[in-house]
Amino acid sequence: MSDPRPALPNALVFWTGVTCGLVATLALQILLNQRGIPLAAVWREAAAGGGLSLRSALVWWVIAGTAFAASAAVAALLVRLPPPWHGLRLVQSLAAAVAVAVLAEVAQRAGQPQGVTAGMHVLSSLAAAGVGTLMAMFGAFFARPR
Repeated sequence: MSDPRPALPNALVFWTGVTCGLVATLALQILLNQRGIPLAAVWREAAAGGGLSLRSALVWWVIAGTAFAASAAVAALLVRLPPPWHGLRLVQSLAAAVAVAVLAEVAQRAGQPQGVTAGMHVLSSLAAAGVGTLMAMFGAFFARPR
């Protein structure tokens, strides 16, 4: 017996997953800055001739893995729980409230890292967003239905 619920278009599932993966990457970057691991400083260490250390490689792997996992999870949920979501309105409202609260807290902590020039901060942020977007695309691609 087939499921009477309509499936979401593949493009919508894909781009929603990519967007969520990118948001997770940006939130992770802000949290890393708060923990004293600014991407620009890690990048500067690698460019100073010291080569890539385990710390700098681990930061980039964490960013890529977070984007991949977040986008794959969102895309998989959208595929496996197609609309209508009338029975899940309370869960949706609670999840939205938690997401807004978490993003507001992360944004509250955002700021320019100490000891890093603005140009280097922008370049490292763009590089992290690029890596995050690429990995989010892979995550959403592999989670969507064939």
